[in-house]
Amino acid sequence: MTQPEVCGLVGAALASVAGLQEHEGMPQLGDTAAITAVRVRESVELKLNGDTVASWWLVTLRLPSRPYDVDVRINKRDGSAEPLRVHKPFGSQ
Repeated sequence: MTQPEVCGLVGAALASVAGLQEHEGMPQLGDTAAITAVRVRESVELKLNGDTVASWWLVTLRLPSRPYDVDVRINKRDGSAEPLRVHKPFGSQ
């Protein structure tokens, strides 16, 4: 991936978190200020015959000051983004 492609995915991930409504168990608006690192990975779900079921980018936003990180799953087909909290193992902060 090129740096502009990665930056575009990170921007989409940040926008999806910043646009959330306040809900218990979901990433919070202030989480964007706590990000110290980002990881971008490509994932593909396949059937046993090799056909693609779904493919997406997984953008992990590292939040060392929180008990969780935020994973944003960006659908490669339509660009939709789904942010979720990912709790860290106890004592890993």
